[in-house]
Amino acid sequence: KEEAVITDVLERKENIVMHDKICKKIVEVAVPILAEIVKEGIVQGVFACTLIEERVKMLLVTSQHMFDYGNFGEKDVEVYIDMLEKSLGAKSGTMQFISQVLVEGAKE
Repeated sequence: KEEAVITDVLERKENIVMHDKICKKIVEVAVPILAEIVKEGIVQGVFACTLIEERVKMLLVTSQHMFDYGNFGEKDVEVYIDMLEKSLGAKSGTMQFISQVLVEGAKE
């Protein structure tokens, strides 16, 4: 697939700088969007946290390194979801849908 070719190119040692720049750009663009979603969740009573942008950034960076290449197990997903829920002040099980998203994404 085209995604596999792109991933292979980005993983080459000579392209590590480009990969790093892409990861930083993803964080730069995604954090404000995800922070707005968390703010809406706070208003709706789903989340209860402060320092929203910082939390979102840490969670996003962690997910990039954990899940970008499909090198993770079921327990990794379980711990990430637990960390996500605790970081955002969500009830246990609130973010369980992410497990399915990660598993389906890894199959592609």
